[in-house]
Amino acid sequence: MAEIMIKSALGKLRAPDDLARSITDAGLIELPLTARQVAAMSAFPELARHDPFDRMLVAQAASDGLTFVTADTRLLGLGLDFLVDATQ
Repeated sequence: MAEIMIKSALGKLRAPDDLARSITDAGLIELPLTARQVAAMSAFPELARHDPFDRMLVAQAASDGLTFVTADTRLLGLGLDFLVDATQ
């Protein structure tokens, strides 16, 4: 949600005023960012200069056994089995 709000404030996308409720209504759950997940970011040195939100999300997915759906070709190019192409 933080990335959506930041990009909305920068005018890069539009978010509803009631974003938190919209997320809940869609059946999505919030994931806390834990110290363990932050430490997992070091497992991806090739992303050191990549978008920090993407690095965080990749680390969360990797450390928690989640699927991360993305259209980011750089991330998909990592060849990690938990990264799924959103355009397919």
